[in-house]
Amino acid sequence: MSENQEKIGGDGPVHCSSGPVTPDMITLDVLDKYPVVYEIFLKYGMLCMDCMASAEETIGESCRVHCMDVDAVLDLINRSIADSKK
Repeated sequence: MSENQEKIGGDGPVHCSSGPVTPDMITLDVLDKYPVVYEIFLKYGMLCMDCMASAEETIGESCRVHCMDVDAVLDLINRSIADSKK
């Protein structure tokens, strides 16, 4: 596991903040609708924007493929989207 994956995974339970992105949303749809998510994915080595699977894979599935904690990623995504609207 990479250093970046460990940082976002955390040790304890993480509850994603309420927000527009949920684990069942298609990854490519999220990237298209919320460009701020590109930066998050790049930071943690998730190159979903270049992957053909992102058109059919959900955010939850993408996180699991990359051994990332789904709730932690969603929390970061939803906080970043909220911050970008301020």
